[in-house]
Amino acid sequence: CKSLGIAVHDRHRATGDAMATVSLFKILLNKDTNKKIIKRSTITEKESELTPKLISILRELPVSTGVYYMHNKDGNIIYIGRSNNIKKRVNQHFLTKTPRAKKIHKELSTITYEETGTELISILKEHEEVLSNKTSYNTPALKSKFVFGLYSNTSKKGFIKLSINRVNKKTTPITRFVTKVEGEKVLNDLINKTPLNLDNVEEHNININSFIEKLTFNNRSFIITDKGRNTKEKSVILVEKGKYKGFAFIELDNQMDNIEILKTLITPVKFSIDSNNIIQRHIRNKKIKVTNF
Repeated sequence: CKSLGIAVHDRHRATGDAMATVSLFKILLNKDTNKKIIKRSTITEKESELTPKLISILRELPVSTGVYYMHNKDGNIIYIGRSNNIKKRVNQHFLTKTPRAKKIHKELSTITYEETGTELISILKEHEEVLSNKTSYNTPALKSKFVFGLYSNTSKKGFIKLSINRVNKKTTPITRFVTKVEGEKVLNDLINKTPLNLDNVEEHNININSFIEKLTFNNRSFIITDKGRNTKEKSVILVEKGKYKGFAFIELDNQMDNIEILKTLITPVKFSIDSNNIIQRHIRNKKIKVTNF
């Protein structure tokens, strides 16, 4: 417990040890990106029990933010989704009558879910788990949805100019956007909030470079702290040397000023440029606490 930063109250008493074990199990669930634990726990034995069980699960789904998993009778995950309201989103699945939706309904045996506390973690978690789990009905994430990029070039007079263009393999953008409109909004914010002196090259370029630095990670290391899954914990996202490393949920009793202990709690992820894009987009659009280290 000490090495993982798990607070233990009433040490060696039944309640204290049980709560510490629950905290440890939550950490194991978070680190289980291949979902082996929930796959084994959802295998059903009798087909006749599926309908009542499914109805019961639907009634008990939370209205909170998180990721949900649809399983077949063998416990295998056939679809992964996310929502700020799990109950509402899953119910929408059952109101959909498309051929794909009907196939999911026919195979569906049970639904599990994991609350994430924040929208950002749910988006990152869904992205990572769709990549790492072969499901039947998720569209393979073969191509990035961030298809527009912010580019810079220098005019003959030495002024840095910014533009939004479709991403191609020959060039690397400063940052990426899902739509061109989204990118243009960022440039409009620059025009409205940043003093651009077109009579002074040096001052103009300093302001542009400062704006670019705010949009990107480069080699920065920082944590994003936000609310947790309940009132007794907080969530932490780790970005190290410009790369998203993973997330963790930490009890409020732990101040977590030791970055090395924090790293042991983090659910590690395989690096994906889209994970960085997701975080950059969220920082641009939301007010969140970012702490450099």
